[in-house]
Amino acid sequence: MGVDPAAPTATPATQTPASMLAPAAGRKQKVKAPKKEMTLAVRVIETKKRGDDVQAKHTHKQECTSTRILLTIEMAAGGDATEIKEHFVLVHGAGHGAWCWFRILPLLRGHGHRVSCVDLAGAAGSRVDPGTVRSFDEYTAPLVDLLAALPDDEKVILVGHSAGGLSVTHAMHLFSDRIKQAIFIAAAMLPFGFETEEDIKDGKPDLSELGDVFDLAFGLGLDHPPTSVGLRAEFQHRILYQQSPQEDCALASILLRPWPAALSAARFGSGDRSTIDEVRRVYITTAKDTMVKLEQQEGMIRRWPPSEVVAMDTDHSPFFSAPEQLFQLILKSL
Repeated sequence: MGVDPAAPTATPATQTPASMLAPAAGRKQKVKAPKKEMTLAVRVIETKKRGDDVQAKHTHKQECTSTRILLTIEMAAGGDATEIKEHFVLVHGAGHGAWCWFRILPLLRGHGHRVSCVDLAGAAGSRVDPGTVRSFDEYTAPLVDLLAALPDDEKVILVGHSAGGLSVTHAMHLFSDRIKQAIFIAAAMLPFGFETEEDIKDGKPDLSELGDVFDLAFGLGLDHPPTSVGLRAEFQHRILYQQSPQEDCALASILLRPWPAALSAARFGSGDRSTIDEVRRVYITTAKDTMVKLEQQEGMIRRWPPSEVVAMDTDHSPFFSAPEQLFQLILKSL
């Protein structure tokens, strides 16, 4: 989903390689256990305000502190040797949360992959008031924490939707050696965030033709900039989910939240693209997108060409409107 109230769209999928780059080789892991089954593990990470050490209860796969939640879908130990092929880390867009991947999770998991879904600060599962998040670094900290905790020899595939692309690219600057591939789904793919006028033009939604679609909250008072932004309920289906099933739209209407206004000022990196250019990138376009219009997506692709471009003829939320197709395209990109 988009990030700025002030800032200025499927046919069968086609796949067009933008280069002949092969995906980097990743180390595979094997897990053995007495029984073939899949389990859901919820890992809670909270950082105590005084900086106390994190208390961990490994038997329940929990780590307790006070502000951040990581929802991890993992493959349980199976009877015969079960190969975990890849570790996917799914990153939601503005206003969404780990919940928005609920149709993609079982597809990836059923194919033998490990999946982690991050609730960024202010999302429904984060237990953080979005109006209290003052910086992009604070907003994206749960993703940074997850990647920092990876074993040294593990690489992940990052998948970012919409504004989640900003968090993915920020992570590429910090952990390029731990990222095997980055997939952007109708996402803000900007090497340094909103650094230039072109970045703002391509990366922020222009919904001005629809009128006043955003609700602003001023947690610091009306004489200060807004602290959070929300998409009004009457516009959610039209802008985000016009091709999505009714039940998915109903779920979203319950769980969609405002997002921190600080997201619209996201900037990162030192101006050097050499590190992030080492990570293979795939962009999935959404032709019927109202939030991040197709011409905006194509502008970002033109200015920072990825390794591969894949097209979908969907709305802004293909994880709802075309989950099977999106799943297949993710697998084909590997």
